[in-house]
Parts: sequence; C-alpha cells; structure tokens
Amino acid sequence: MANALYAVVIDGNQWRISHNGQLFDRYPTEAAAVAAARTTAEAAVAAGFDTRVVVETANGGFRVEWNSADAAA
Repeated sequence: MANALYAVVIDGNQWRISHNGQLFDRYPTEAAAVAAARTTAEAAVAAGFDTRVVVETANGGFRVEWNSADAAA
C-alpha cells in the first residue's frame, strides 16, 4: 500500500497543509487545518493509501495527529 503524508505547518500567522512538497490552502487555526488534513487523508485511505497527518510543533519537530493504521485498529 502506498503512503501519503499530510503535514499541518505554520506559515506566518496561518496554518497550511503540506503534501508532496506543496503547500495548500490557508487556515486561521491549527484545529481547522488539522480537520481539513484529516478529511483529505481519510479520502486517500478510501483510494488505497496508508496515511498520516502530522502537526508542526513549536520546537520545529512534528507530532502524529492521526494515522490510518491506528484508525483501522
């Protein structure tokens, strides 16, 4: 199964979704961006992808917000 990663990243004072090296859309809050990324990730699961949504943290790292493998368990 192919993998798909959706990263919610801070861009100035807005949040964006990064996928395959491209930034998409702008959201006023982290929660709004995570909700949109998760909706997109769930659609990718339906298309046969193993997906993850990660969120950029204040220290420049990432935390896993949602993982299709965990959701299927």
